[in-house]
Amino acid sequence: MSTCVIEGLRAMKTKRFAMATAYNDEVTFRLREFITKSRFEVLVMKGLGIEAVAGVNDVKQDDLLKFYVSVFKMAPKADGILVSWGGLRKLEILAPLEAQTKVPAVSSTSHALREGARLVGLSGRAPGYGRRLSQG
Repeated sequence: MSTCVIEGLRAMKTKRFAMATAYNDEVTFRLREFITKSRFEVLVMKGLGIEAVAGVNDVKQDDLLKFYVSVFKMAPKADGILVSWGGLRKLEILAPLEAQTKVPAVSSTSHALREGARLVGLSGRAPGYGRRLSQG
């Protein structure tokens, strides 16, 4: 999934972005290190501090969208937002997130699903779930 994130950031021409994760600080910092080694700039990052998979069921879609938007607003010069943790249901909120922030939202889950579909010969196109999946 890490490779898919990098490919997604490149495909969306995102260079400087806000990063919102479900992780604790240590994992969020490690993700930032990985991403910056790939020549991207993380302007701001914030995690929800979830440390167990069971915790994802406590996060409601509306709250998740508000969290993502609030992280993005902390980086007014960002040209995108990265949202990361495959365990959170976020496909349905990518398009609303992009509508509110006016920038591409790169998601580890959506990009991994897209690449998986493409590996088996499908287009990976899924309109309504953010810019990247709409493109196929």
